[in-house]
Amino acid sequence: MASDGVLAMTKIGFGALAVVVAIAAAGSLVGTGVAQAAPPPITGSVSCALSGPVTFSPPLGYAPGLLGKHVGPNGNTKATIASSLTGCSGAQAGGNPKLPGPIDHGILRGKGLAVKHSCASFSTSGATIKTFTIGWYNATGTKIAVTKGGSGSLTVRGLGAGIPSSWPAQPPFPPTVPPGVITLQFSAVAAANSSAFPAQTTTWNGPVDQTIDGSFWLPCSYNGPPLNQGVGSFALTGVNGPATFSIGP
Repeated sequence: MASDGVLAMTKIGFGALAVVVAIAAAGSLVGTGVAQAAPPPITGSVSCALSGPVTFSPPLGYAPGLLGKHVGPNGNTKATIASSLTGCSGAQAGGNPKLPGPIDHGILRGKGLAVKHSCASFSTSGATIKTFTIGWYNATGTKIAVTKGGSGSLTVRGLGAGIPSSWPAQPPFPPTVPPGVITLQFSAVAAANSSAFPAQTTTWNGPVDQTIDGSFWLPCSYNGPPLNQGVGSFALTGVNGPATFSIGP
């Protein structure tokens, strides 16, 4: 009888142990299911040097030449921005502690749409930015955050109708003042859910490498017949002065 009692107590002991183990395992599973709080976004400000092309498709002033395809006079042009941001500085707070800053450099990509595809229309109306993203990196090259958005503008000064100074002016634009420096300006607002600088305004501006007198063979064109006419891109590498970028309150 005593042995039966010991056996019963042993079974009870093992049963209790099993219950404890089961409760502990369940608690462990529940613990792993708890979502971790997202790190706060990077806030503050940053300024950088900017370089890279802005391309147009179809080109501004496009006229089909040798092997060129037809583009109607009212066809809109797509503007694509591909910029490198270097030498960045500024004070920042927040961000993922596992991806420490400060911001050292970045890569900006953007897309916009301009009404028609002439130099004159681009000078008058600019391009509406449809989307942009900026990947931010620390000094080791680790990507630490992203700024993104979908509302902004790309405008131009000094381009007018793209008429070289040796040609008659095209009203309402004034005659080109040699050498015909062209400056681009970008402005956009970051989305509220960006992991860096949410809801902040980003701007950049700078002169492009090309000048009207130095680069345009014809009005609003780098090329003459029989090649396709037009301006396919503007480069910003500092030939006519630096281009600068900033974002912050």
